[in-house]
Amino acid sequence: MSEKKIEPCPACRELGKDTDGDNLSVFPSGKFHCIAAGKDKAHNARIIQLMPELGSKEPSTPRRVIARPKPAPNTPFAWPELQRGTASDFRQLARLRDVNADSLKMMSERGILRFASFDGERAWVAVDPSLKNTQARLLSGERWHGIDCTSRSPRSDSGAVHGWPIGITAAASFGAIALVEGVPDFISVLHHAGCNGVESRVAPVMMPGAGVRIVDAALPLFAGKRVRVFVHDDIGAGAGAFALWCEQLLSAGAVVDGFSFDGLFQSDGRPVKDLNDLCRIGADSWEEHRNAIESCMDFTTEAVCRE
Repeated sequence: MSEKKIEPCPACRELGKDTDGDNLSVFPSGKFHCIAAGKDKAHNARIIQLMPELGSKEPSTPRRVIARPKPAPNTPFAWPELQRGTASDFRQLARLRDVNADSLKMMSERGILRFASFDGERAWVAVDPSLKNTQARLLSGERWHGIDCTSRSPRSDSGAVHGWPIGITAAASFGAIALVEGVPDFISVLHHAGCNGVESRVAPVMMPGAGVRIVDAALPLFAGKRVRVFVHDDIGAGAGAFALWCEQLLSAGAVVDGFSFDGLFQSDGRPVKDLNDLCRIGADSWEEHRNAIESCMDFTTEAVCRE
């Protein structure tokens, strides 16, 4: 295909301009454009008079093309394939969160714990079997790159329901539910239950955050259940979540109480603020509060197991 030709503009030459002879572009289609003409129709008409061979074609009107970045596509975050987990996955997660690997395997068997690779990074995923809600964290313990947070959830336009309690659809055959906030506490439930020999009697259920309401559609699944809420020991938020969820669960026909970590300390001297911190309870704190600690799962014996 021939390219445009650069020629002297005869109309400009009449005015003593275009001394370099490069004002006029003639395109393969026969259209032309003079860089000095702009929107001057008389100038273009004069070019045709002086170059009759161009008279059958209209002058080309140059368009200014502005390069704009393409907007990010409004599509759901693409989650990779969820996997049951390898022996290495279970060992790494057990070390990361100080829980028993056998309790993690039991969660995987129940379909509420999965693993996946996100751009080459291995992650552990709390998942509800309905796939209405999931939450992932990196096995490295690091924050997610690009979004600077520890947990990652699917976007609402993917069909995920942020207020859907993760694990609730796996709790149908259990009389007792341990309701927790966040993924580390979620995987700590069966660890503590196993220490008390009641892991077969309790279902871990997780809310993704303290300020998240349980969606109305999930509340009937709590009816008739014995529920213990493990309240985060933080200023305001934990107590607020306990009050919110208790009100919702009581209205749904559940029997509800809470467990507080107030006064307990980890082996490094830091206060125990949640159920996962309790996995690292200090020896002195254990001896002083042993009865209270060992009672954290006693509610499961009050419930009727429906297996």
